[in-house]
Amino acid sequence: MTAVRSEFLNWEPRPDTDSSNTSTGLVNPREQLTTKKAQAIELVKQRLESGQPFFTKEALQELGEQLKSQRTKGAKVTVRSLTGMIFEGVVDLGHRFPSTTLADPIEREYINLDIAIDYSHAGRLIADLATYGDDNDIPVSDLTPLRVTHEVYLFGKEEEIWDRKLAGHAFVKARQAWEKSQNCKKFEAILSKVTGHKINNILGLACGSLSRPGRPQSAFQHALLITAKNWLRKKGLTDKTLSCYMQDPEYTSVDREILDGFGFQTVDDPEGFLKVDEQSIVLSIAPNVPVKHIIADIARPAIVIWFQVKETDTAMLDPDSSRVRKMMEGYIEEELESDGDRDVSVYIRNTENESPFKGITR
Repeated sequence: MTAVRSEFLNWEPRPDTDSSNTSTGLVNPREQLTTKKAQAIELVKQRLESGQPFFTKEALQELGEQLKSQRTKGAKVTVRSLTGMIFEGVVDLGHRFPSTTLADPIEREYINLDIAIDYSHAGRLIADLATYGDDNDIPVSDLTPLRVTHEVYLFGKEEEIWDRKLAGHAFVKARQAWEKSQNCKKFEAILSKVTGHKINNILGLACGSLSRPGRPQSAFQHALLITAKNWLRKKGLTDKTLSCYMQDPEYTSVDREILDGFGFQTVDDPEGFLKVDEQSIVLSIAPNVPVKHIIADIARPAIVIWFQVKETDTAMLDPDSSRVRKMMEGYIEEELESDGDRDVSVYIRNTENESPFKGITR
């Protein structure tokens, strides 16, 4: 099922917060639970301009470990704000409540069925802060790049999911169409230009489900990754072992079975991000999380495949931030054909005169 919406857990400060090693410009961040709008926005901008990460592998791993064991009603999850303050939320799975949505003004019954990570990149944090009035006190808990939400579903509604046979047949047709396309030939020609890299893993992030009707772009992305895997092995451009991973909370048991048949292992969020390194191929096209910003903070993959990075971008879900554009300066761009209203590009990291990427893990 696809969540109707997400609701943040209610965050309360944890009394044993240790912020002694965090320089934020705020006074007594251990005790200060609110700040002014201008001060909060300036804090986010300073962090962006200084190059300090909003996302680190250390923080992703710590939160991921929590979610593995805390998926029960009453469990507690902790997150850290940019000020260093630690906040604690209580999981309330199974909670049913009447409500409406923007798309459906009729009051219906909803239920919290799961929890998920909410990623707030710099632009989104600033946009959310801008909604407050200039004189409002802003909760420090809003200055948190990694938070946890309840995934809310319409109670009693069953979503259409194709069975293994139907989903598999649809993907076979989509993959055959891709492999016959000029775009596929162009992609293989681009791969032939890869030098100086031995690929050790392939990752697809937020590529969408293959078992839900009406997802042609999901099939295209998965087919492209299978092409990359087969081509790399054929040309001997892989490390001794080539691992292939897919991460998307939408995946069903049908998706996992199909992908397993092609040698792709499905992993839970955020495990896919943790596997990205300097010998990775990463694909993510039109995700609903800020994949570009996360990758720019944690690694410099050998190859990334995503929407063409532009100088200005108004997209809020996966924007081309200044940090992303800075990362792309170290890559050579090869364009694929248009995918809908945006161009998809393959970016190959230039190994000439490059300095090793040193991710910040604090």
